[in-house]
Amino acid sequence: MQAMNSEEARWWCNQESTSLKLTDEDILYYRNEEEPSFIVKSPQQHRRMVALTYEILTLSDVTTFEGGLGWMRLGQWNVGVSEYVRPGWRIIEDRRRAHGDLRTLDIAPAQLFRRDEFVELHVFLIQVMAYGWGAYFVPSIGDYFLDFRTSERFFCKAKSPEKLEELYSALKSWEPSKENPRPA
Repeated sequence: MQAMNSEEARWWCNQESTSLKLTDEDILYYRNEEEPSFIVKSPQQHRRMVALTYEILTLSDVTTFEGGLGWMRLGQWNVGVSEYVRPGWRIIEDRRRAHGDLRTLDIAPAQLFRRDEFVELHVFLIQVMAYGWGAYFVPSIGDYFLDFRTSERFFCKAKSPEKLEELYSALKSWEPSKENPRPA
């Protein structure tokens, strides 16, 4: 697990192999003209969050898991009461310390997870969903990314309509919506 500051996360996302771009406000999108997407509401029950985040990580075959980038969007952290989010913040920072990185989330809001860090990435995504934090999850392979919002939902965005349909089918039991509501 490698903590990254925003500049390092931007560099990782802008590699040619990802086909991703970032706006000046760090809004992630694909280079193609059309960016297919759908929405999944985050469940309210903790056990269902654990199940959904596990399913997210196994959208591809779990044996081909290659890790990915988790990037907190700290500009959206003014939502909620800080006392309630401190436990999640602490969990993520303690996981970092266990791996020898002492930088805080406000200094290094992104983490690059290796292929052998499935559990660590699962813990990260559970915290993002449970606390309703804005964040990105960009798998190292797969031609898609997830855009978690503070409005208890996430957008699944894909490089192609075919990939989006594959992801939609894989998450069908979570009742995804292809309607795009007004921006969060």
